[in-house]
Parts: sequence; C-alpha cells; structure tokens
Amino acid sequence: MSTLNVTAYSPNKLEVKRGSNRIQLYERYGAMAYGVILQIIPETDQAQRVLIDLFASSQIEEFNPADTRGLGSTIIRLARSRALFARKTIPSSSDLFTSTTSAPGNNKQAKFVFNLAFCQGFTPETIAQRLQIPYSSVMQAIHEYFLFLRTS
Repeated sequence: MSTLNVTAYSPNKLEVKRGSNRIQLYERYGAMAYGVILQIIPETDQAQRVLIDLFASSQIEEFNPADTRGLGSTIIRLARSRALFARKTIPSSSDLFTSTTSAPGNNKQAKFVFNLAFCQGFTPETIAQRLQIPYSSVMQAIHEYFLFLRTS
C-alpha cells in the first residue's frame, strides 16, 4: 500500500502525492474534520471512529490537485459524507474506546496497527481480518497509539 505526500504549492491549495505520511494530513486537517464529524455525530466515541476511518481510507489518496476547492474542503466533504453514513450504520455502543492502561506489549501492537492503517493505507476492517482480531480491538489500538503520541 502507498502513503501520501503533502506538498504546499500555494497557501490555499495542497497537492497530495504518493510516498509521504498520512499523519501530516491528520495533523493539519484532523481537528477540522473532527469538528465537522462531531456536528453530525455528537457521541465522541463514534466521532473518533469515523475520524480514524477517514484518514485511514483510500479516498484521501484520490484528491485531485486540479480541484479548485482545495484539499481542506475535500477533507470536509469526505468527513461529512462518512459521518452521515456512519450515523446510519454505527451501533451506539460507548465501549468502543473504553480507556485501558496500556501494557508495554500492547504499545507495540498499537504501534503496529497504527502503522498499518496510517502509513501503509490498510482500512481498519482489513487489518482486523488479516490479524484475525475484532474490529473494535483495531480501533482501540489506534486510539491508544494516538493517546500515546499526544502524551509523548
């Protein structure tokens, strides 16, 4: 799988190229996308799940630099459409992201799952199938690694 490269060529437009890091997109547009998602899905656990799915999806790679709306509006549009779809399909369970204390071994698994999703471009569903673990465990591992990155 490929990753993305974000190269600024003007203040308002970004060009997305293969070979870089999705984390750059998340750092730049994650808060904005999360705000859009929270307006549609007020439950933070579900909104976080949709946000992770958004930045792990292959749709991010399909950005067209010739699009006059720019990457920011493309991410807003994708966040909105994913949130609307998720509002219909995601079950209301608040235990998807229950906080647990990470053991040192879990940190390695969380980092591995995170790298599969954000660096190699696998969807959480694909990761769950290939590693033969529940989807909720994949989402929990990604969430734990985000928390680890924020606190380190």
